[in-house]
Amino acid sequence: MNLAVLIPCHNEAETIGKVIDDFRRELPDAEIYVYDNKSTDDTARIAREHGAKVCFCLRLGKGRVIRQMFNEINADIYIMVDGDDTYRARDVHKLIEPVSTGACDMCVGNRLVNYSPGSFPLLHIFGNKLIRFLTHKLYREKVDDMLSGYRVMNRTLVGDLCLISGGFEIETEINIQTIWHGFRIKSLPTRYSGRPPGSVSKIRTLGDGYRILATLFTLLREYQPVTAGGLIFSVLALIGLILLIIGWSGGSFFLFTIGVLLILLGFLIVCTGVVLHSINISNREGAEQRRKLFRNYKINISEGHGK
Repeated sequence: MNLAVLIPCHNEAETIGKVIDDFRRELPDAEIYVYDNKSTDDTARIAREHGAKVCFCLRLGKGRVIRQMFNEINADIYIMVDGDDTYRARDVHKLIEPVSTGACDMCVGNRLVNYSPGSFPLLHIFGNKLIRFLTHKLYREKVDDMLSGYRVMNRTLVGDLCLISGGFEIETEINIQTIWHGFRIKSLPTRYSGRPPGSVSKIRTLGDGYRILATLFTLLREYQPVTAGGLIFSVLALIGLILLIIGWSGGSFFLFTIGVLLILLGFLIVCTGVVLHSINISNREGAEQRRKLFRNYKINISEGHGK
């Protein structure tokens, strides 16, 4: 089984050497790839000295790095981990096990059970739980740690992901696309530690939090247009109904007309969502049919070689 450890990095010279050594000790047969994302320190040099294969992503953003990784690396099992030495390498075995045995397609390391004091700002914990709650309500799937950078995925899942995010919202997009395409997700507790001295977080709490929430609702519009249309209709219908009542009782034809138009606009959006939902179902059926054909093709090839 071909294992690939993928480590996206931006200015992680303080920690990258230890991360590589730890994963080399736990997975001696795995290929370790460090993708340097416009670092201005010695990240690439240190990674190369510790035996990793170093590649470069010239556009800044974690999402862009991960997209490039998935496009360029071919493996049976992909282990994705941050290069800041906050995740424990020996936890990788329990994340690999359910993926390698076919129990799930992606196993996510849940940091929120066992973490060092001070590892998370309180706002980060609140944001993570809020995103988890919204995902559960909107997509009917529970992922214990939506923003974990420690996860194991199989080849089929990685091959089917069509990612567009450029920043730290990439983990949310991976989770949502995995759910939408019908792949199985499992979460297991992993140890999470604070960054060592000299290592600086690149996350901007408010800016990245806004982008993650925006990604969540953008994907809702794309993958569940009926639900998104229903939410928009509810808001427009409520505002329209209020204006309609005010216009009727106050004798304002203008407010009455605006209220009616808002309700009609909401109804139109719901109808559009129904049409888009039908298109999505057709696309999903086509994609599933292609996967079945590809699986049958590989089985036939394998049987032919066996003969």
